Amino acid sequence: MISRRPASRCAVSSVRRACALAAVLLGVILSTWAGLAPEAGAAGAVAAHWDLESRPAPTNLQPGHEGMIVVTASNIGDASATGTTEVLDKLPNGIKAKSTTSKIEGFGKGALPTSCPVASGTEVTCKVTGEIRPYEEFQIEISIEVASTAGSDSEAEANNDVTVTGAAHSELKRPVIFSGEPTPFGVEAYELTPETEAFTTDTQAGSHPFQLTTTFNLNELFAPEDGSKGVAEELPAAPALQKDLTFKLPAGLIGNVNAMPECADADFGADGEEGVDGCRSETAIGVASAAVNVENAVHFHTFTVPVFNLVPAAGEPARFGFVVDHVPIVLNTKVRTGEDYGVTVSTQYTSSAVQVLGSRVTFWGVPNDPRHNSSRGWTCFGLGSPGYKLENPCVSDSVEPTQPPKPFLLLPAECEAPLSTQVSGDAWGAGGVLVAPGHSAKAIGEVEIPGENPTPMEGCGNLPSFGPSLQVHPDSESASTPTGLTVQVSVPQTTTLEVGGLSEPDVKSTKLVLPEGLQASPAAATGLSTCSVGAAGFLGQDTDTGEALQGELIAQSFSSGPASCPEEAKIGTVNIKTPVLKEEVVGSVYLASQDTNPFTSPLVLYIIAEEPTSKVLVKLAGEVKMDPVTGQLTSLFSKTPQTPFETLTLHLHSGPRASQSTPAHCGEYQANATFTTWSEATATERASNGSEFNITSGPDGSPCPGATLPFGPGFQAGSTNNQAAAFSPFTLTINKPDGQQSLTSITAQLPPGLSAEIASVTPCGNAKAIEALPTLTKTEFPCGEASLIGHTTSSSGLGGEPVTLPGKLYLTEGVDGAPFGLLAVTDATKVGATSANLNGTFNVGYVNVLSTISVN
Repeated sequence: MISRRPASRCAVSSVRRACALAAVLLGVILSTWAGLAPEAGAAGAVAAHWDLESRPAPTNLQPGHEGMIVVTASNIGDASATGTTEVLDKLPNGIKAKSTTSKIEGFGKGALPTSCPVASGTEVTCKVTGEIRPYEEFQIEISIEVASTAGSDSEAEANNDVTVTGAAHSELKRPVIFSGEPTPFGVEAYELTPETEAFTTDTQAGSHPFQLTTTFNLNELFAPEDGSKGVAEELPAAPALQKDLTFKLPAGLIGNVNAMPECADADFGADGEEGVDGCRSETAIGVASAAVNVENAVHFHTFTVPVFNLVPAAGEPARFGFVVDHVPIVLNTKVRTGEDYGVTVSTQYTSSAVQVLGSRVTFWGVPNDPRHNSSRGWTCFGLGSPGYKLENPCVSDSVEPTQPPKPFLLLPAECEAPLSTQVSGDAWGAGGVLVAPGHSAKAIGEVEIPGENPTPMEGCGNLPSFGPSLQVHPDSESASTPTGLTVQVSVPQTTTLEVGGLSEPDVKSTKLVLPEGLQASPAAATGLSTCSVGAAGFLGQDTDTGEALQGELIAQSFSSGPASCPEEAKIGTVNIKTPVLKEEVVGSVYLASQDTNPFTSPLVLYIIAEEPTSKVLVKLAGEVKMDPVTGQLTSLFSKTPQTPFETLTLHLHSGPRASQSTPAHCGEYQANATFTTWSEATATERASNGSEFNITSGPDGSPCPGATLPFGPGFQAGSTNNQAAAFSPFTLTINKPDGQQSLTSITAQLPPGLSAEIASVTPCGNAKAIEALPTLTKTEFPCGEASLIGHTTSSSGLGGEPVTLPGKLYLTEGVDGAPFGLLAVTDATKVGATSANLNGTFNVGYVNVLSTISVN
């Protein structure tokens, strides 16, 4: 005979018990990097809704032994179930019912269970007449015998079928496992289900579900415990005590903690007359239930408590809290920075003083919807006392929210992937790691266990038409001038913020094509540093082998910690305005180390930005390609986070060392961007509105140049020693003012009488081989010091601070019919090198120019 102990004060520490409860409830606390907002529509009709569970103890039912099946019908709707409620359990072949016990786990003076007759040992029917309030549970414990031949006819798995009828109808087919193997520490059930206001599964991508319920149950044993009269009886128990648990919630599942009031720390920590916190009911965000076994105390019992939205501490994305047996529990969450930017909830070193068997958490899609008034706050749950009965709950405190309804939950706007979630963890001592349903404890190492029945997202075609806009404006309107540059991408979020509306499709990738003529400025390299892979925390390459890693997020895989990029690598700022956080995400744009794997372009940018209050950190990498003929720039950022944003503003620094330079001619120029979204099954580029800007003057405010740029290079030449018939160095300097045509060839004729002692130099041979040298990568030349006759200095870039590059000048044998040649080798392996940055910013290799020397 199995009996229930009445609820009583635990002999074991309340704090320990509550901490253990937190371990499981953490697994079902929902998203935090969050946000939606404004106005809501009118509430619909209220209704009861059944959530069914069937949990065998032990989880691995051993043939020839006894056990128990606990069936729970929980009303997680927004209205009471009245009249007659009937629960029918059809046991699978190989299981025979011996006896039953039923109970209402609740807080109102409502329904009382009747007897539960057993038909032929295979069916159990329980009826109850009266009121079952929202979040009250009708529990049935079925003492069973397992046949010695159970599971031997076919597979060692069958279904236990449960049906509930009355105020609402629901059915459940739950597998039971027949096995002689011991039950391991593992997951018996883990499922996340979004529902509409009609309590059907919400599969519409980008919608606001009415509520979202997560169930997390651990495997169970069937173990003897001392009863109140000292007689041992068998009850559900845990095979091990959880230590660390980690829950990865789906990417794109958004929860908006800004949509409702917050409970202050002083109120949450208060211990009132009833022994509960002082959070007002309008800060309630949902309801949590946990099944526990506390030996020598309440034994096998379910606690049901409200969950409150708390004021986050500095550095926390969000904070939630609940109280169990007078003990406040605080939960916070973390965004998966550098991965898919979903939310991970974890707990470590949980208490071993109590056995937590499972939990269910329901979060309301619109918490301040009046339909939740019957379940809002402590007065709806007996003020935290399991044995407390209320004639008329929910009458104290201000049940009616003071703000109009606002949405809290938003489903991902993606139809290609279902609403998947994973859990992993380990147990104290030799309990091992958490194993998947139906698996043994022989697995080595911690694994991520997927949730059951992930909800498929569909209806992406119903989302609003994607209509981003683009603005690109240089800081200067003068031609041929170093300039800062502002790029702003705007995505309207009107319907994203409406109750009953659907979200705007989330941007997945952005390709920006700057107009021809708006080019990178070489002058930016002077004094500029780069951010290394390690400093940015970029995981796109194997740090041991340098080979590109493979994987879905290969181009956007970062460590979750802060970056340590040097200030000298910063080339701009970024601001991201999003409805999902309280403040703008602000940060910097850094130049990455050249040729960063796995990007094909040598130019890579890092965007690293953080929300000041929550410390939500965003890390993105994008590549910039340069047309080798025209110099036109194209940037691409891929696999950006699945979250709505209103504006993204990127500003590249201005000044003489700005990273951009304006076109050489006056006129109108247009930049263009194309986007892909997460809502499309296949990548389809969607063009934005073009962004136009004007160049209105020449350099330094001079008149606009005509169709053909002027050409008037400067020229200086001469020896440093004016003594006749003396040896002297000779210097030739040619300069091209900003805004003029580029040089394509130079012919210099020395004055009569100025000659060279060629016989004292050994010309470098094999001129044809020299002419065929690679321009960018050759580091060794056939010309030695005996052929060296001088040095070169090259200055590149617009404005008053161009980048300067050293070089060497060699005499060669005849070239193209001329008796001698000149080889100018410019060292561009350390572009922008300074005393503080000896290696420079870029390695362009060696630039080799071969010329001829003719003698009259």
